Amino acid sequence: VNGYERKSMAFAGLLDVQGIKQKVQLADSVRINAEIALEIDPKNDRALHILGRWHYEVSQFGGFMRFLARLFFGTAPEASYEQALEYFTKSAELQDFPVHHFWIGITHLKLSNDRSAKKHFEHLLTLENQHHNDQFFKDQATKELEKLK
Repeated sequence: VNGYERKSMAFAGLLDVQGIKQKVQLADSVRINAEIALEIDPKNDRALHILGRWHYEVSQFGGFMRFLARLFFGTAPEASYEQALEYFTKSAELQDFPVHHFWIGITHLKLSNDRSAKKHFEHLLTLENQHHNDQFFKDQATKELEKLK
């Protein structure tokens, strides 16, 4: 784990608890630090995942958030669910962890690809728990699979 990866993870954690202005400012810090972490180690699955989350979350910014981003940075950040999917997929190719497949599945749902989402949710349920939050993602995947029935 390099320092830039840790920094982007810390900023990402703050995004969950900050107000709108802080979210817009922190979002750029998350992206920048994750990109630097990838420059240091292009096979860093966590940095790839963080960039996937960045694209996923920024893609959900509404008009007011985009306005604030333009106000602070001169332009709204460009993000897409397709780019998020690409980063999540790369992270899963490097490390076959439940968290990566969960977010691949969630992103496929946003893109109306229910069949692909189901495939990734089902796959993550077959993986062994290796991290403290693996069971959480399995439980969430089970809930998503129930909704897809």
